[in-house]
Amino acid sequence: MAQFGEALPNKLAEIRKLHCAQANPADEALQAYYTAVHRLAGSAGSYGFRPVSEAARVLDRYLSDVIAGEKTYTPAQAEALLQDLAQSIDTRNTSPEG
Repeated sequence: MAQFGEALPNKLAEIRKLHCAQANPADEALQAYYTAVHRLAGSAGSYGFRPVSEAARVLDRYLSDVIAGEKTYTPAQAEALLQDLAQSIDTRNTSPEG
């Protein structure tokens, strides 16, 4: 679990890069962004990082809705959700709930 927590900043950096590639979201790039966020949401929950998992899940749902055509991708909305995710990682001190 400690290794997962220590890797969270790197996982966030990867997701942030994928976010920045969304200036003109293409299907493949958007799918990669969604996949990275989806994996983080699941793995963070499995390792006991509930706030990180919950914040990632909100971004995950948003991206899923965009992919399904139910919502339009807006950089401002995605950025706000990404900031919430970043804050959850920053405030976790890379330790799971215990």
